[in-house]
Parts: sequence; C-alpha cells; structure tokens
Amino acid sequence: MIEQYNKIYLSKEEIKPLEELALKIEEAKKAEPKYINDGENIYYRHIYGLYAEKAVEKMFNINFIDYTVGNSSKYDHGDLKNAGCPYVGVKGLLIRKDKKTYHKVSRAAVKCEILVFIEKTDDGGLICYVPGLYTPDTLRKYTTRDGVEEEVTITKGNFHGVHDYKKIHNYNYIKYYNDQIPGWLKKNNIQIKVYD
Repeated sequence: MIEQYNKIYLSKEEIKPLEELALKIEEAKKAEPKYINDGENIYYRHIYGLYAEKAVEKMFNINFIDYTVGNSSKYDHGDLKNAGCPYVGVKGLLIRKDKKTYHKVSRAAVKCEILVFIEKTDDGGLICYVPGLYTPDTLRKYTTRDGVEEEVTITKGNFHGVHDYKKIHNYNYIKYYNDQIPGWLKKNNIQIKVYD
C-alpha cells in the first residue's frame, strides 16, 4: 500500500544532523520534571519526527525545521510554524516488518498532521513515504485507544484512517488547509492558544 505514496529518500549524510539534534533535545528534556520518568523514549520520539520533517522539507523544497533546543513550552505549536503554517504538524513512524504499528495522534486533534512512514535502507539512509495531509476531523474520527497503554499515552491513540488523506501536491495545498483551521476551531467552539 505504501508504494502509492510520495516517496522521498534521505541519505545518511542528510540524517546525521537530525540525529545530533535529537540527542541535544533528549538532554534538554531530561532536565524537565515532566520527562524524568520517560526513560529512553525521548530520543526515539523526536528522531522519527525529525526524519519526517526533513522528508517534507525535501518534498516541497521548503525549510522549517527548528534546530534550537529549549524548554518544551517554547515549542507548543505546529511543526510547520517556520513555514507560515502553525496549524500543521508532522509525525514520523518507523515501518516494522515484524509488528503492526500505528501513528499516535491526539484524540482531540486541533491541527492538521502530515503523517510519514519511514523505512530504513541498507546504505544507512531512509525512504520516507508521505500519503498526504490529515485534517482534525479525520484524525479525531479514526483515533482509538485499542492497544494503547493508558499510562504511556493518556491523550493519544492509534490512528486507523491512513486512507482518508488530502493530497498535497505543493506547499500551497498545505497553506490552504492550515488557513482553514481558525474557522474549524470557531465552528467547533474550541479555544486554544493563539500562535504568534
């Protein structure tokens, strides 16, 4: 099924700076009280997200990855904020041949997500598959708690709606869906922090 999605190759050289950044993020997060019990998950949760962000950057020839490191409260916005789309996030998921895995998304999603499937290559690089963009309505509709341990992810669930994506042929498509979110929030009477 993933073969039909947009396919982006990231070389070993392209992913090295991302791995260095993920290590810095892990170090900073371990200093925050809420991450003390997170064990070794910090690095892996961030590195696959960074891989996915790099794939989206490359796919649309845009730059938005934030290479700064600091307190979590500073990063409470969508991943594409630096590209003018604060209501769009990016999530990466490593494809495992031996186990069925799902993207973990918020059960009360208030922004769009670009979900990326990641496959390791023999040369140390990655192949990233990008179906498209998922709206908050779709994310909420197909997210379940099945197979999710409550103590690990209280607010997130497994996403089962991979087939229900919006095609994004270029950056303007991403911007279009981003710009729909304020109206969607108003229609659904959802109050969230206004991104600056």
